[in-house]
Parts: sequence; C-alpha cells; structure tokens
Amino acid sequence: MQVIKPMTLNNTNAVNPISHDAVGVRGSGTTTRFKTDSTGPLAFHCRIFWHKFAGLASVQSVDPVDFLKNVQVTPAWEGLYPAWVLSEAADVSYE
Repeated sequence: MQVIKPMTLNNTNAVNPISHDAVGVRGSGTTTRFKTDSTGPLAFHCRIFWHKFAGLASVQSVDPVDFLKNVQVTPAWEGLYPAWVLSEAADVSYE
C-alpha cells in the first residue's frame, strides 16, 4: 500500500508516496492508498493478533457485482458477510 500521510507528519503526499506492506496508525491519523487486484471481500487488519478482536480490522468490499460473476452465492453467505445483505449486489436469487 502507499502511505499518503504517515502518522508522524501533518502533510500529505499523493504524487509519489512511499510504499509499505505495513504502516503504523495512531491518534494523529494515517492515510493509505492500495490497489486491489481481485474482487470480493478483502481483509484489512492489524498484524497484532489480539488487535483484530479489539476491532482493528475491517472487510473491504471490492466490486461486489463483478464478484458475483465468479462465485455461487448461497444463503450461508449472508451470515459470513453481513454487509452483503445491505448491498445492491445482494438482490440475487439463490440456486
């Protein structure tokens, strides 16, 4: 991912930002940008295991409509991916 604004600086750099696979975040804020090479749900999380349970993780939904072209959705999907129920892509029939 590219670090647009690190937690240690107040200025941003969207022109030629540094790239890292991990970045620190604190109260001052960090802004990142990343390219997705696939569609569907992607985990975005802290590398410290217990932080995930403290809420420092999220799921980024990338092009859910295109994702449906490659995945057979079942009713069990709704339990695994609750945001799915709220998206336009959820308006499908189950096979």
